[in-house]
Amino acid sequence: MQPSSNPFITILADIEQEDRKLIKQKRDGEKSTSAYRVGFWVFWGGFVGSLAVSLVLAFFAWWAPSLAKASIVLLLLSYGIILVYPLLGAWLYRSEIGAIYRAPFASFLIANMVRPLQVDEAHLKQLVGLPKTDLQLGISALKNNRKDLAQRIALVVGPAEKVGVFPGVLAMFVTLKQLEGQPDWVLAIAYATPVFFVIAVIAHHLCARQDRMIALAELALSHQCGKADNS
Repeated sequence: MQPSSNPFITILADIEQEDRKLIKQKRDGEKSTSAYRVGFWVFWGGFVGSLAVSLVLAFFAWWAPSLAKASIVLLLLSYGIILVYPLLGAWLYRSEIGAIYRAPFASFLIANMVRPLQVDEAHLKQLVGLPKTDLQLGISALKNNRKDLAQRIALVVGPAEKVGVFPGVLAMFVTLKQLEGQPDWVLAIAYATPVFFVIAVIAHHLCARQDRMIALAELALSHQCGKADNS
């Protein structure tokens, strides 16, 4: 990433880099566990791999119809993994889930808030030290980017983010009931839903990151306003 001359952007970039560093350290520590390896290969090999091959076979099925059945079988496998993956994760990390049952709120905080709090606290003072105008402009730009991102996601994914994979599963069952002679739109829903599902998950992560940066910048601005009122 090219360094920015804008101090606000530089601080946010430092937060992102520090966040990625801590995530990488945690992931490196988990790579030696069997739970991580199984989950990794089931997702990337089972879901992503079968979906990618299924889409490729569906494309070539226009010229070689015999590939259509193999494509549908792999697509069915990807749907099965989507539905079973949460249950597999619960079994692989059953010891952690046991801790969640014993102290659900504390476990949730440790799992989701310790790292962001650690990173944000280290950079909050830097944001507070910026001129008030820079913070206000930065918050405005972040909110505009967040709004534009949400609109672009809605144009691509549409309601898939809200309804999940249910339409695709339904279309998949209709396709399995009669492999031949299905309307094109049924097959299109069956093939497109997993792709939109992946896009929606990535989009949700991006939007959540934007919301976190906006909240942190607004917190820094409120600190400035509080200091000004006290002085």
